[in-house]
Amino acid sequence: MALYYGKHKVRNYDEWRPFFDADQARLNQAGAKCLSVMRSTEDTNEVHFIFDVPDLNVFLGILQTPETGDIMQKAGVLEQPKLYRLQDLAAEMQQG
Repeated sequence: MALYYGKHKVRNYDEWRPFFDADQARLNQAGAKCLSVMRSTEDTNEVHFIFDVPDLNVFLGILQTPETGDIMQKAGVLEQPKLYRLQDLAAEMQQG
């Protein structure tokens, strides 16, 4: 498993969140587990999330389906999510 941080802007967080929550079962089928959803204090429509993902290619495959595109459009997502792989430095320090 690997941790991925992502972010994107939405038209309205309160309208977006139910779509995101309802889509978790589909993402879980790819083994992806959402660990955290946050939003910026400076722009409450800028959403940040952390996923634990076993296979990035499978996860990206789901994100690129027409179904995901429809959900994102209905949810008011304004831009494609940007994803970044995270390195767990605390775990490295404990092993060191």
